Amino acid sequence: MRPLLLLLPLLFLPNRDGYGADGPQYDVASIKPNTSNPTFVYLNGPPSVHTFTATNATVQALITYAYQVSAFQLDGGPAWLRSDRFDISAKPPEGAFTRDQYLIMLQALLEDRFKLAVHHTTKEVPIYALVPAKGGLKIKPASEACTPAGSGSPPVCGNMRMGTNSFEGRSVSMTMLLRGVANALGRPVVDQTGFAGAFDLHLEFAPPMASPDNPGPTIFTALQEQLGLKLESQKGPADFLVIDHAQKPSEN
Repeated sequence: MRPLLLLLPLLFLPNRDGYGADGPQYDVASIKPNTSNPTFVYLNGPPSVHTFTATNATVQALITYAYQVSAFQLDGGPAWLRSDRFDISAKPPEGAFTRDQYLIMLQALLEDRFKLAVHHTTKEVPIYALVPAKGGLKIKPASEACTPAGSGSPPVCGNMRMGTNSFEGRSVSMTMLLRGVANALGRPVVDQTGFAGAFDLHLEFAPPMASPDNPGPTIFTALQEQLGLKLESQKGPADFLVIDHAQKPSEN
């Protein structure tokens, strides 16, 4: 059974490039292999909580979280990055940090404990362009201004919750929707909608293994009918993260 991702806050922030070796780092971090084979994966971190926690997570999932890329944007690396699972608890030093600084801490943790080394490259690949559908956009601007804080339901303001057959968010950006669609389809998506600003989002579509008796709309159809958006196949440049080195950590 494929593990269920319970919580993965979406952050669209700079990576560690340009911050150097003296960037912020976690004060204390515990990393232990998880061999209990649970049917869920749990990742939770800032801004909803101060401490980063991962349960039953692959290193691939940690890399995509830390560098804000999709799994299909990863190249190389040993097979255990996608199979071995770990439990992690990492506590930052006291003080206030920006969201990108929290991600930098996780990147530094992966470099230190998993000896992760990566670099970016650009490839010309098949992509989707998100464009207005015939009849125009059905996206509505965010109903009210809000400040990202806390967690729970409804989704955190400024973030998007992704399920197997739905996206839901409050005051989200088009970048967040692009990331969700790219994750669902396994292909880069670029914004050609002409829409700027924040909007409230609720999108429902058929899950990958939908029942033939109740298939529901595909994500392509749902985007057109519910948001007035259309996906067009194109070819263009996309960013990929190449894994140059990684090794299993010692338990502690």
